[in-house]
Amino acid sequence: MEASRPAQANDDRYPVHPGLRSWFEGRFPGGPTSVQKAAWPILAERRNALLIAPTGTGKSLAAFMMPIDALLREAERTPLPDAVRCIYISPLKSLTNDVQRNLDALLGAFKPNDSQNGPPIRVGIRTGDTSPNDRANLRKRPPQILLTTPESLSILLSQASWCEALSNVETVIVDEIHALAADRRGADLAVSLERLSEITASDPLRIGLSATCRPPETLAGFLVGPGRSCEIVEVGQIEGVVSPGRSKLRVESLIASDEAPYRPLVQQRIIDRLGAASAQYKTTVVFANTRPLTERLTFLIREHFRLEPENLDRPTIAAHHGSLDASVRREVEKSLKDGTIGVVVTSTSLELGVDYPAADFVVQIGSPGSVTRCLQRLGRAGHAPGLEPEGVILAAHPADLATAVVTADQARRGLIEPVRIPERPLDVLCQQIVGQACAGDSSAESFFAIVKRTWTFRDLTREDFDACMKYLCGESQAPSGADETDSGGMRWTPSRLVRAGDRFRIRDRRTARLFRMNAGTIDSEESVPVAVDGRSIGHLEIMFADRLRPGDRFVLDGRSLKVKKSEQGRVEVTEADGYADFPVWTSDRPGLSGHLAIALARFREELGDRVARDQDSARNWLVERFRMREADAACLVSLWSWQNAVSEVPVTSGCLIESFPEAEGWSYAVHGCFHRAAAECLGRAFAARVGRVAGRDVHLSVSDLGFVVRTGADLIERHELSGMMSEAGFEDDVLEGLDRGEVLARHFKRTAMTGFMVLRNPEWGRPKVGGHDWISRRLFPLISERCPDHPLLAEARRDVLERTLDLPAAFHWLRTVTGFRFRRLTAISPFAAAWLEPFGIDRAEAVRFESADDALKRLHDRLFASIDAELCP
Repeated sequence: MEASRPAQANDDRYPVHPGLRSWFEGRFPGGPTSVQKAAWPILAERRNALLIAPTGTGKSLAAFMMPIDALLREAERTPLPDAVRCIYISPLKSLTNDVQRNLDALLGAFKPNDSQNGPPIRVGIRTGDTSPNDRANLRKRPPQILLTTPESLSILLSQASWCEALSNVETVIVDEIHALAADRRGADLAVSLERLSEITASDPLRIGLSATCRPPETLAGFLVGPGRSCEIVEVGQIEGVVSPGRSKLRVESLIASDEAPYRPLVQQRIIDRLGAASAQYKTTVVFANTRPLTERLTFLIREHFRLEPENLDRPTIAAHHGSLDASVRREVEKSLKDGTIGVVVTSTSLELGVDYPAADFVVQIGSPGSVTRCLQRLGRAGHAPGLEPEGVILAAHPADLATAVVTADQARRGLIEPVRIPERPLDVLCQQIVGQACAGDSSAESFFAIVKRTWTFRDLTREDFDACMKYLCGESQAPSGADETDSGGMRWTPSRLVRAGDRFRIRDRRTARLFRMNAGTIDSEESVPVAVDGRSIGHLEIMFADRLRPGDRFVLDGRSLKVKKSEQGRVEVTEADGYADFPVWTSDRPGLSGHLAIALARFREELGDRVARDQDSARNWLVERFRMREADAACLVSLWSWQNAVSEVPVTSGCLIESFPEAEGWSYAVHGCFHRAAAECLGRAFAARVGRVAGRDVHLSVSDLGFVVRTGADLIERHELSGMMSEAGFEDDVLEGLDRGEVLARHFKRTAMTGFMVLRNPEWGRPKVGGHDWISRRLFPLISERCPDHPLLAEARRDVLERTLDLPAAFHWLRTVTGFRFRRLTAISPFAAAWLEPFGIDRAEAVRFESADDALKRLHDRLFASIDAELCP
C-alpha cells in the first residue's frame, strides 16, 4: 500500500454540476471547508483517499459530493438505471439513519433545472432494522446510493441477485473507519470489500472518513489493502476538537474527599448535575457506558423531575441503546435532530459521528476508557463547523477521578491512541467462506487470493485457509459425543459446504437461509422481546427474562413496566408506576487503552512524589496543570496521602506486591505500569503459580495498573512471591490460568458462533434447555480434549492471548521491570481497593486448582469450625 499526503488544493473543480454548485453555495455561503477543498480534486481523479478532519467539518459531504455530482451529470444524458452506484458503510445503525436524513434533505431540496429527463437519485438503507417489506422493495428496485453496515453488506454479497445489483458500484465510503478497523467487524468488512471489487466492472473508489485516526498510514492500508495506493487528506489538528487554549472539557468529582462513594449518594449527585445541565443547555447527551446504568439513570431522572413540583418546565428525557427496539431508537434520533428533547441517556450507541446540531452539552459518567472515545463523545456537542464542543466527565470515586483527569488532559492535547487491527481472525474467515459459497459455486484458489488482498489477511497461510475449508466441509471429524442431541436440536453443526477438487458450494439452500440469519461478528447474548400493548419496545437477556413472573416489575426504555405474561419467548407488559427492578445485560467492562494506562501510571508516580514533598504544592499543581477544581484536587491528594500512609505509591518502572490478610487467609495485590489486557495475562500466570503453591482455588480480580489474587490460604513468603513474576514458563502458566478459568471458554463460544460451528439464531428458535451456555460448558472441553488443533479453538486461544490479554505487552513489562518491592499490610490498600468493582460488587474469576470433593470438604470443615466457635467460645 502506497500512502501519500497531498498539498492543499483549491476547490475550482467540484462540484461540476451547476445546479449542485448553486445548491452548495446557497447552503454554505462561507464556501467549502478545508477538508472539502483538499479532497474534491483528489476524488475527481478517482484516487482512493482517507479523509481525516475534526468533527463537524463536512467530511461526509466531502465524500458524497463527488458521486452525487456524477449521478446528476449522467442523469442529464440518460435515465439512471436501478443499480447501486455508491455504497456508504457505517458501524452504527443510528449513524446510517442520520446520513439518510441528511441525504434526503439534500436531494429533496435540489431542483435540477436541466436534468428533468433523469429520475431523481434514490437513497436506500439496508441494516438489521430494515423491515422484510422494505428489503424486498430494495431488492426489486435497488437505489443508486445504498446505506448499510458491514453485516448487511456481507449478507447482500451472499445473494446472487444482489451481486448483480452491486456489479456497477463505483464508490464505497467507509465512515468512522477507525472504529471498524479495531475489531472483527473490520476484518469482516475488509473481505467484503474485496469480494465487492471482484464482482464490479471496475475497482470501486474507496473513501475513508475519521476524526480520530492514528496512525493514518495503517488505516489507509486497511481501507484499500496492501496492493493499492491511497491519499491521506489530513486537515486541521486533532487537538482542534478540544482547543487547549479554550478548553470546553471539564472534570468534576461527584463526592468530596471526606465522603464515601456509596450508590445512592452518587446517583443523586448525577441527577442533580443533569438537572442543572438541562436548565443551562438546550440538549444534553449523557454517556453512561453500560445499558443497565443507562436504564437506571433515565428512570431516576424522570422520577426526579416528576416528583419535584418546581420542575414545571421539565425537559423531555429518553434512553438510547442497542437493546431498545429500532422504532424507539429512531424516535429518539429524530427528536435529537429536531432539537425537541432535553436529555438523552445512552450507553455507547450514539458516540460516533451522528450529526445532532441541537446537542450542545455532553456528560460522560466515569472515564470513557480511551482518549479516542472521549473525543468521539465530546464531538456529539457542537457538531457543526465553527462550533466548539463542550462537556464534562463526572467521576464517581477518587480512583475514577484520577483516570478522568488524565483522560481529559490527553484529550486536550490530542494524544489519541493508535488503532490496533486484528490479524487473520480465522472465525471471520470461516464465515466469509460460507458467504462466498452462498453466492454460488466458487474456486478455493481464487477466494484465497481475494482474501489475501486485504490488509487484515495479507499474512494468511494456505495451511490455515485449508484447515478452515476442511472444517466447513465436514472433513475434520467431530469428536465423539459432540454431535449429541439436546432439547432444542442438534448442537454440533453439520458441514456447511461440499467441494469437489478446487470448487466449493453450500450443502443446501437451508445453509444460505441460516447464513442470512446468523451473519456478523457482534457479540450478543440470547434475548427475549418485550412488548407493550403489542408494540415491541426492546429486548431483555434471557437470564433476566426467564426469572420474570406475572406481576413483576422492571425498567426498560426508562419506564416502569409490569409483566402480564412471559411465555413462548416473549414478555408482554403494561405501563406501571413506582419503583421496579433494573435489567442486567452481560458485557465485558473495557479497560483503559495501553496508551492511557501508561499516562495514568506516570501521573500516579509524579503526584505521589509531589504529595510526599508538599501536599499544598501538589494541590496547586493539579489545579494549574490539569485544570481541576480545588475540592477535587484535595480529594486526590487525600487518596495519595492515604496510600502513602498505608503502603507506598508504586513507581512506573517497578512492581509493588502487597500482602494483606482477609477473613479466610491471605491475598495479594500486584501494582505495575500495564493496562487491563496485560494485567489479565500477568494476573493469570500469577494466579496459576499461587494456586499451585496454595493447593486450592484462587480468585482473580483484574483492573488497570494491577490485580488482586485471593487465596484463602496461608501467607506465601517474599522469596516465593518474587519468583511468581518471572518470565520463565510465563506463557505456559498464562495458558494454565486460562484453562482453569472461564475466559477461554467464553471466547470459544464467541468464536464458535462467528465461525458457524454453533448458530446464534438457530432455525428452530432458542433451545428450551441449556441455551448457548452449552458451548462453553460442554462443547469447549470436549473439543479441547479431542480436537486440540481445530482452527476455531486455535483462533479462540490466539484471540485471548494476543487481543484480550495482550501477551506481547505482558512479556514486554516482565523484561523491562526494574525491581520488586514488597509490603505486608494489615488490610487492603486504597489503590488496590479501587480495583474492585464499584459499590462493593466484586466480579472475581475463579481459577480452579481443587477437585469438587476437596472444595466441598474444605467448605464443610470451615462451616463446622465456625459452629464450634459459636458453641464453645
